[in-house]
Amino acid sequence: NYGFIGEKIPVEISEDSFLFSDEPGKIKVAQVGKVKGEETDNAGDSIAASENFRMKEISFGGVLLASADGENLPLEISDMKTKTFINKDGTEAQSLITWRTNKLAVSEMTYGRIDSQIKKTMQEEYFGFNHGVALAKLDLGATYTFEVKARDKWDRMILSDKFSVYTGSKVISVFDLIIKAINETFGWAMKE
Repeated sequence: NYGFIGEKIPVEISEDSFLFSDEPGKIKVAQVGKVKGEETDNAGDSIAASENFRMKEISFGGVLLASADGENLPLEISDMKTKTFINKDGTEAQSLITWRTNKLAVSEMTYGRIDSQIKKTMQEEYFGFNHGVALAKLDLGATYTFEVKARDKWDRMILSDKFSVYTGSKVISVFDLIIKAINETFGWAMKE
């Protein structure tokens, strides 16, 4: 099987080639291959040899056969990470949640306290691979659950597993703990 590049240079197309079309009458191929007739040309210069050149496009008539960009792969959500912070006053928590998708997608996150039926939803406006939200004004000492729904350009959707994040309690300094322990232990001696 052969296709032609630009000025009708024959190119071998193997079963490993991925053919696709986004314009009627054009098929593109993404493959690394040798151009027929160049096997002996540039023999001393390996950088200029055709086997070191990745073809960007081959044009000849046809229809959509497969995608070279991985668009036929299923949409996946991965690398889910959470970080929780407590404000200086120690009165509320914030959580930064990030994740990735293997294809351009917009994401929607639904979250809420584990002990409440009330859920909130946040949604992105733009397609991307890296996604993240910052949840502010979370209660201290509470567990929140969340799940992510991602949608690609073809409206294919995937729903992540449910995840949980614990916001922790108010931070107490070590110095305050030592003072409190000293007062409890030796407080009787300090009384007047």
